[in-house]
Amino acid sequence: TTANLPDAMIPSYAHSRSFIWLWMPFFVMAVCIFQQVVLAVVYGEYQENATDVMKEGSKKLVQGINAAFGFIKEPIQVKKHGRMQQVVRFEAFNEVAGLLSNIARGAIIDLNLIELAYQALDRDDDGLLTKDELHEFTDVLQTGFKVTKRDGWLRRRFAGSCLGRCLSRLMDNRKEGPDYGYQERFNGSVFDIFMNCVLGVNVAWIVFQSYIDLNNLAEPDFFEVIDIFFCFIYLAEVWLKLCYWSWGEYWTSMDNRFDFLTTMVLACSGLAYCMTDVSSNVLRFFNLLRLVRMLKALNNIRAYREIWFIIERMIGTCWNVLAMNFLVIYLWSAAGVQLFGGQLYKDSPALQGQDFDYFDSHFQVYNFNDMLMAMVTLFFFTLTTWVDQIAVVCVATADPFTLRWFLNWGHLLSFYVASPLLAFNVFTAFSID
Repeated sequence: TTANLPDAMIPSYAHSRSFIWLWMPFFVMAVCIFQQVVLAVVYGEYQENATDVMKEGSKKLVQGINAAFGFIKEPIQVKKHGRMQQVVRFEAFNEVAGLLSNIARGAIIDLNLIELAYQALDRDDDGLLTKDELHEFTDVLQTGFKVTKRDGWLRRRFAGSCLGRCLSRLMDNRKEGPDYGYQERFNGSVFDIFMNCVLGVNVAWIVFQSYIDLNNLAEPDFFEVIDIFFCFIYLAEVWLKLCYWSWGEYWTSMDNRFDFLTTMVLACSGLAYCMTDVSSNVLRFFNLLRLVRMLKALNNIRAYREIWFIIERMIGTCWNVLAMNFLVIYLWSAAGVQLFGGQLYKDSPALQGQDFDYFDSHFQVYNFNDMLMAMVTLFFFTLTTWVDQIAVVCVATADPFTLRWFLNWGHLLSFYVASPLLAFNVFTAFSID
């Protein structure tokens, strides 16, 4: 079989230890070498194809930029950087970008970013860009910058005053260099350290409450007051951040988005508890959302931060590969429902008089009775490469060497090739890359 531990191996090895000389080369060649060779081949093909796609994309991009430059360039050459060159005026480029933003569906063209990038690349400040500068300009536009106001209303209102300086000492980590906003300036600030301490106390409080509940001890009345305090303390955090940074700057951080949503949920649950007859147990349940924020505090650990950056980057860029794996499982699940649906049960007429490890191992939950169950079953196949108990009982639903028997085998073996060997290995190769 295609299992890593064939069924015949155990009884033969139990009968005679000398059979190890037969099975050991099989394990070395099939499991240790051939499976890795398949992965290496898939990875090599994937990397070669990805390189070709990138080269072709870069070539077409350069051709497109050159064509665009030829279309919007000035009719006469202008002296720039000490020699006569063809140039593009900002007004012409901005007009084209405005037209594209109106007619290109799905295209997000930030005209504010265009203006800022144009000014940054126009080194002699004459409103003109050469062909080389236009190539640099398009590279900047593909980076995905977001243009937003940085400062909140309170920071702008009291800038330079004593209150403004105190607020800055509280919210700014005093990092050297330009102020690039929340992402660079908040982590490690006094207020950030304070809120991490509050979060730690909140977690300790929840653990202490769990101890009280597990031991069926009576809770004092002040426990409810502390629960309400932790519901509303994070509102102060959101309010102070929005006073110091603008909404647009605040919302660029995924951590802030999560904090804002969970804070609103906690505040609403606290208000509902104060104004209605909501149980304190419900309030405590919502308070558990703050435990997830403990992961945010771990961002101060460099190794943890780097690992999560890699995971986020991998997930954010492999949707096509995940879609391919999903599609493979979906298609073979649809076929599996037609072949095996409603037949994998102990009293099935097709399985009478036979003893299957499928039932002894209680694998009945893996079946093809509907699309959801079939997809779960084949997903299990993908993760484990092959499940012999399920494969054997599926094949047994048809008489040997009939057309249906060959279809059953064809379905299982083709899925083994399409999903564990190819699609899942492509995902593995993508992760390695």
